[in-house]
Amino acid sequence: MLYSGLVGRNLVPTLVPPMLVSRLVLGVHYPTDVLAGAALGGAVGGILRRRLTSRKRNRP
Repeated sequence: MLYSGLVGRNLVPTLVPPMLVSRLVLGVHYPTDVLAGAALGGAVGGILRRRLTSRKRNRP
């Protein structure tokens, strides 16, 4: 979600689910790996987005 500013806010949520499913279909990762990675990516992206937006607001 951090890249949503670069490629468009509506495009990222559209692309993520097929990417997650493709990892399972191709047998590259276990389902728990995919779910944990999605949760971790969402959490890190959310934290970074909050910090970046708070820095922009605090600039003089």
